[in-house]
Amino acid sequence: LLLPLLLRPGFLPALLSNALFAAAFSTYHYLTFLGYSEMPFLHKCEVFVYPIALVLLAFALSLPLGINCTATVVYIYFG
Repeated sequence: LLLPLLLRPGFLPALLSNALFAAAFSTYHYLTFLGYSEMPFLHKCEVFVYPIALVLLAFALSLPLGINCTATVVYIYFG
């Protein structure tokens, strides 16, 4: 549904695409942290939240470089 919009050239499609990917990866890491932090035998589960900083850094770096994550994934899957 969003693919035609996200594959357009330009800054706004890249911003929306990369923001969706960053939100998805951040949510994954946060939910993983919540799950592991409920296990009483595990300690220092906050390390599962640390990759969110890398995701945000990658998001910030991808915009000036003009990288569109959706176009990259489509190219990898469909050549």
